[in-house]
Amino acid sequence: MKNEHGFIIECDIYIPKDLCFLPVCVKNNLSNSSANKGCFYQTGFYEKQVYGHIDVEQMVSVGIQIRRITNAIVFEGSIPSPFCDFMGDLYELKKEHTAKGEDVFAKLIKSFMNIVYGKTVSKEIEEGHRFVSEKRFQDVVNAQTILDYEILENKQIMIREDSKEPVLFPAILGCVILQEARKIINEKVAVIDGFRKRVVAYTDTDSLYIP
Repeated sequence: MKNEHGFIIECDIYIPKDLCFLPVCVKNNLSNSSANKGCFYQTGFYEKQVYGHIDVEQMVSVGIQIRRITNAIVFEGSIPSPFCDFMGDLYELKKEHTAKGEDVFAKLIKSFMNIVYGKTVSKEIEEGHRFVSEKRFQDVVNAQTILDYEILENKQIMIREDSKEPVLFPAILGCVILQEARKIINEKVAVIDGFRKRVVAYTDTDSLYIP
């Protein structure tokens, strides 16, 4: 399996008023928002949202702004998974049952695949980044896990750490596949200008409904 690079950030974002469909999910913790009539969310500022590198690429492409990054993890490399061949066999079996019209078996296989897919894309974290205040930095500066640090313009300090020690961050590394799935859906939405026109009625991980 080829090496991969990526990151996960906790950030504050701003959703502009001209969007009526989002390429990513948001948690409902707005700090300053206004209603966007006819949409499933509100425009404005959302605090402490967690996104991966593929999500960020999709967000920026439609005009969503990342105003502040409050935490971050950078990862490199992939853990070889014994599930890959097994999942490939299941997928081929699902297609076979679907072609025969055996929907019950196909749905059972799909459900089982959904249960275990996260393990097939597990990521190994080699090092991580986090932001601390100057006061907090004095408490951690002597830690053996610190590889480097940088003082930022806002007086916060970005620390680069060896991830051999536990990193306190949401455990979503196994869900990179969801970002890939959203990217595929978003490419279809972009073709019909669905981010700024109300033409999409429903979407999930692997489906898109346009009435």
